[in-house]
Amino acid sequence: MKFRNAIATLLSFVLMVACLAPSVNAAELGIPENHTAMPVYVNGHEVSGVNVYADQENTVWINYSDISRVFPNETSGMNFPTLSAETQLNGWAESFGYTLYLQYGAVYLEKGNSGNHTPDIQIPENHQAIPVYVNNQMVVGASAYRDQDDNLWVTYSDVYRIFPQETRDMNLPQTVAETSLKGWTYAFGYTISISYNAVYLEKQFTVTPTPSIPTHPSIPSVPTIPTIPTTPNNTVKVYVNDMKINTSDVYLDSTNIVMPGSMNAIHSIFPEAKNLGSNAVGIPLSQLASNLGYKYVQNGIRCYMSNYLLKPSAKPVEVVLNDTILDFPDQQPIILSGRTLVPVRTFAEALGWNVDYADGRVTISNDQNTIVLWIGSTTYTINGVEKVMDVSPQLIHSRTLIPVRLVSEAFGCTVGYDGSKEVITVTITK
Repeated sequence: MKFRNAIATLLSFVLMVACLAPSVNAAELGIPENHTAMPVYVNGHEVSGVNVYADQENTVWINYSDISRVFPNETSGMNFPTLSAETQLNGWAESFGYTLYLQYGAVYLEKGNSGNHTPDIQIPENHQAIPVYVNNQMVVGASAYRDQDDNLWVTYSDVYRIFPQETRDMNLPQTVAETSLKGWTYAFGYTISISYNAVYLEKQFTVTPTPSIPTHPSIPSVPTIPTIPTTPNNTVKVYVNDMKINTSDVYLDSTNIVMPGSMNAIHSIFPEAKNLGSNAVGIPLSQLASNLGYKYVQNGIRCYMSNYLLKPSAKPVEVVLNDTILDFPDQQPIILSGRTLVPVRTFAEALGWNVDYADGRVTISNDQNTIVLWIGSTTYTINGVEKVMDVSPQLIHSRTLIPVRLVSEAFGCTVGYDGSKEVITVTITK
């Protein structure tokens, strides 16, 4: 009898404790059997209204709808779905630069230094950009780098490319600041491995968030992420050492980064790069140029590269005629002795002038004027009157280049010059 009374007393005590314990919406979080809801502390302060659970591998699970409560500052510019689908808290913590540990039946997050990276896309010295594959498909336009601690870093703008489905209802920062690739990978339920100098992500399970109305009306609507083209759009023009390269497999991605579309394009631009592997297609053209010792300048849909050993500070030149940039088919304008020289035929015909060649002599004419120049000579004539200029016409790559200002002003055009930027602009007004 005493034994039965003791058992009854014990059961009553257990029931009383259970009734006094705080209630947890386990159905919303979907806590499996044999797991317990746990509170969350950030920098020593409990996050109210949030519960998580840890599985047998100490992976901590949380609702998407609770991410913004745990990380209010880091997610202030993001739009999270309000559904109760689960995601890995470990991953989000690492992405935002926190350390996570379990103790006394609770989850503790402490702000570390891993999130305080300079918002600079330049890869540190002794590191190399490596391509990213998702389910064995290379992510075009995205690359990562690995530091000495085997951490993998990508830019926030590349998170969209790597996880287009998972981020379709999120408004991530439009910045090149770095973030942990491993963190996002774990948060979205992927495994990650590095093999043959590439990063491989594999999907373990599917979490399908559904669109939702933003909880904060002031947050702007999620922008449409442009589709990264699978076929180059043929809009980028490439120039190497003052010569236009005949390739169409180069394109701008959704963030205005120039990408090679094939190994043939890379070999056309960099003949010395024959030993590069196929993963080079996933590396921005600017990075390839830097790796191979080229100076790189991009101006809209035009990118200029040079590896002149004797002219490391040489700038590319663009000639603008009545607000339109002239497109020279091969040899480009150059600066020689402080003067701008342009290929004569393309330039003259764009202005409606006639051009004639004979024994090193170039004759340019219209209805009012005729100017005659000789290759290699500073003497010229205009309407039969002999004059002297300070730089002579040049024959370069089978193209005759003439001083643009002298000839333009001789035919009554106005010439402007702006050398303050990375690309020199010469404007001709007819």
